[in-house]
Amino acid sequence: MIVATGLSRTGTTSLHLACLSFGFAGIHYPDREAIPWLNGRFTDEIFSRYDIVSDAPVPAYWRRLREVRPDLRVIHTRRNVETWIGSVRRHWAATGPSSQYTLLRDQIRLAVYGVIGFDEAIMRYVFERHDDSVMSEMSGRADFLCIDLDDGFDMKALSRFLGKSEEGAPKAPHARSPRIGALADLPRARVKAAAPHLQAFLSRLAAEPQ
Repeated sequence: MIVATGLSRTGTTSLHLACLSFGFAGIHYPDREAIPWLNGRFTDEIFSRYDIVSDAPVPAYWRRLREVRPDLRVIHTRRNVETWIGSVRRHWAATGPSSQYTLLRDQIRLAVYGVIGFDEAIMRYVFERHDDSVMSEMSGRADFLCIDLDDGFDMKALSRFLGKSEEGAPKAPHARSPRIGALADLPRARVKAAAPHLQAFLSRLAAEPQ
């Protein structure tokens, strides 16, 4: 079981799709599943259905999840803070203002970033504090993998970490948008049935101009 500690817009969608391509079950942006976490209730129930959980609000609660499931391994995605800030600014601007319909989204933003609206100084502080905290605690451990997007998405390193053969490893997916439809929530019960859809989606993604 794996918990992904990277903040949104650090390649978490690409990581999610990469793990799916290796046959793992995963959920990306587990908003409704995280409602108990937002209320201070932590169990390992989510891992009865998924092998990996990624994206907000997971980075805010990964330590609490490891307390209830100590065997969880950690994958941390990161990137240059300046490019990250620009990416988050564009993403938040495209998601619309707060309203009565965005209460859960706003709670998740508060949990991870401490703000609902974009604030560059706060975002920079949160990014650097979070990245430093994860790296200082986990670097050098056998149950930890760091993927730095500035060095490229290393599928061979991911293959080894997941216990898969490096030979014939699928090409690293490059997802520019977190909007991946039903593939965002793929429990174990649907992994086989979703395989054709996943392969078709990854093929379309690979054909897009990089």
